[in-house]
Amino acid sequence: MESFSIGEVKKTSRSLQIVELFKNALAEGKFKIGDKLPPERELAEMMGAGRSSLREAISILSAYGIVEARQGEGTFITDKFVENVFDFLGFTNVANIQNFVDLMQMREVFEAGSVKHILANLTPEDLDILEYYTERFENATSHEEKAEFDVKFHEHLIQCTRNPLLIRVYTMSLKLLFSLIDQLFLHNEVQASALNHHRTIIAALRTGDAEKSRNAIVTHLEDVSGFIRKYDTHDG
Repeated sequence: MESFSIGEVKKTSRSLQIVELFKNALAEGKFKIGDKLPPERELAEMMGAGRSSLREAISILSAYGIVEARQGEGTFITDKFVENVFDFLGFTNVANIQNFVDLMQMREVFEAGSVKHILANLTPEDLDILEYYTERFENATSHEEKAEFDVKFHEHLIQCTRNPLLIRVYTMSLKLLFSLIDQLFLHNEVQASALNHHRTIIAALRTGDAEKSRNAIVTHLEDVSGFIRKYDTHDG
């Protein structure tokens, strides 16, 4: 193979060093979601950095979805990284029905495949939360509200695994999931089906029977997949 050169590795820029410091601070719990950062001048002095380097670092962190600048309020620690990744990769394109089909396959792997772990960690409080979201779903007056509580129901199912990595990865799909459910819930029969399935899932979880619980989740997801084919979400 002919030799070639791609250049030498240069010293890391000041702005990337600042990004790394923020990364470490988040990992160590020094920052929490919702925390407001000090004013730019104060933060630059605290870190021994120039304000231009700090601004560049904040721009990088903002692109990652780690911080968010709010007009007239300041800059806050946020948690939009996974959402930004999905946006960048095109997975939140609501016109792409293939994304929805792929999403349903992923949900079956995650939700039905996690039943053993869900049951191992399930508490009475978890069941109360699932019941609460189901009641809010039933009493919601708009399809958008119903979609919101449907998504919260399934999000909490995964949270019951107590597996931070699993929860984090599933969270990446929530924006796409809401886009799907919001469209499907324009149809009353989809709302009614989801409500009945949620009740069936809760009843199965209460028995502690893994096979029954898994079947309840799979049946629900298969019905949703059927509605995707029936109504074709391109029609909105």
